[in-house]
Amino acid sequence: MIKLIDIINERKLMKTTATFSLSFDLNSSIHSDERKFRHLSEITDNEIIKTVESAFEEITNLLIFDDIDIGDEICIANLKTNLNVVCGITEGSNNNVVLTLITVIRKYNFKPYSGTFLIEI
Repeated sequence: MIKLIDIINERKLMKTTATFSLSFDLNSSIHSDERKFRHLSEITDNEIIKTVESAFEEITNLLIFDDIDIGDEICIANLKTNLNVVCGITEGSNNNVVLTLITVIRKYNFKPYSGTFLIEI
C-alpha cells in the first residue's frame, strides 16, 4: 500500500530573512509651535517627542501593511496624558519617513478630522 507521505515529497527551495530599517525625522511647523501654548501649561517638545516615539512601531507596521501611506495624516493620541499630536507623513531624503507636526492639543477624547488615521497609545 502506498502512503500519502510517500507521494508528497516536500523539498525546501529557499529560506530567506529580510531585514530593513526605517528612520524617522520629526519636524515642527510654525502652527504646531504656536499651539503648544494654548493651555495653562506648555506642551513641551520632550512630551511631544516621547508621544511620537512610542508610536513608531505602530506607524512602521501601518506603513508596511499599507494601512497608511506617504501623504496621509495621523493623530497620535496619548491616553495617559490626553496629548494629541497630529502629523503629516512625507518622504525625506535617503527614503526616511518625515513626520511634520501639524498641531498639538491636550484634550480628552479628541476627534481628528475625517480621513486622519488615529493611533492610540
